[in-house]
Order: sequence, then C-alpha cells, then structure tokens
Amino acid sequence: MYYLREDGPKVSEETEEIPSEMRQPSVVCFLLLAYRLDAQNPPPAITVYTQFESASSAVSIEVMKEELESIMHPLGVDFTWRDLHDSTGSQVSVELVVVSFKGTCEMSGVLAASGQTGALGWTHMSDGAILPFSDLDCDKIRRFIGPETRSLAGEQREIVYGRAIGRVLAHELYHIFTNTTKHASWGVAKAFYSAHDLVSDQFRFEEKDTNALRAGKLKALLTTRRHGALSFSARDSAR
Repeated sequence: MYYLREDGPKVSEETEEIPSEMRQPSVVCFLLLAYRLDAQNPPPAITVYTQFESASSAVSIEVMKEELESIMHPLGVDFTWRDLHDSTGSQVSVELVVVSFKGTCEMSGVLAASGQTGALGWTHMSDGAILPFSDLDCDKIRRFIGPETRSLAGEQREIVYGRAIGRVLAHELYHIFTNTTKHASWGVAKAFYSAHDLVSDQFRFEEKDTNALRAGKLKALLTTRRHGALSFSARDSAR
C-alpha cells in the first residue's frame, strides 16, 4: 500500500490483510479450467481486468497501459486488458489480475499537493497470501504529482499522469508475481517513491528485480505458454 509521507514527497508501501467477509471472491468468481494451449494461437499470458469507480481520461489510461507493458517488456510477457463488467466468463488466460481504480482518473481539479496522508495503491492479502487484486487511488496519485505537472499543457498532463498510474500498477504487480511483501533499494520495486520517480522519462525495475519476477509466478507462466497447462476464466458474480 502506498502512503504519502508528511515529511516529504515520498511514497511508502505495505500490504493489507483483508477480513474474510471483505475478500474479493464475493465480487468476482475465478474458475480454474483445464485448457490445452494452441501453439498457433495461445491465449493472452496475463489478462488485466479493470473496473473504474468514476470518470477516466482515455489518454491517461492508454498511456498507463503502454507504460506498464514497457516496464514489463524485458520479461517477454503479453497483456490483454478487459473491462471486468463486460466479462462473460468464457475468456481464458494463463494469469490474471483485477485492478480497481478509485476516484476520478483524469488530470483535472486541484493540482497542488494537499499534504494528505493516504494510500496511492495497494494489493490485497488474505491469511498471509498475496491475492491478484489491486486498488489504485487516482485522486491521490493526481495530487501527489501535481507540482511536477503544473507547467504542462492539458494533454501532456494526461500523458504524464498515465505514466504515473502505470508505474504504481507495475509496483503492485511486482508484489503479486513475486509473491512477496519485500522491496528493492532502487527502481520500480523500491519502497519509497518521489513524485519525480512517477513522472520522469525513465523508471524501470533493477535487473535483480526483473530476475525475481522471472523466478516467481511468471516462471510457471512462461513454461505453460510453451507446453500447455491450467488456465483461468473470470465470471462476474456480483449481486
């Protein structure tokens, strides 16, 4: 979970424990299906199901996707993006995550930092296990990087904002795919961010963190893409 620290524009992260009555399976049910991969037409390696609480900028969200895919590119994995509410239960993928975007995901409103303490993003845990469910707080991300974007034109602000969201999401996926709450000293996997980290032209994982991702859940994923294995299907079961 990311927090703004009051002693400076830094970001720290911890994961949170979810009471059993709050666990995400009450919202979306995941079915484990036997599926033999077709070498000519394999399913997407990682499916990202998204749900937005409020309005979002098409430019920012597209840049977010591009930034995440660029950060993860050295791993050699593919991403497919789907709206959770449009899920039919028939889509198949080798790995999936569900990302909920809180607040308004567009670079509008007050740009100045508010000094407010709170989470920018978090990945859920239950009984010590890291779950493939992440939440991002778009309003707090916008306020956090506001001073860095004040001089930019409207569309350029949306581009930089999307880049910041993508980096917060990449950090959360690091926890999911390495199945760890630990952090690195530098790069996307480090525990503390500055606003500049989120908006700079270049911000990536260190090589050792990329290797940790390859050795985690993605190791099995890359193997199953070659040989075929079990895959997941998502079904909306919200009442």
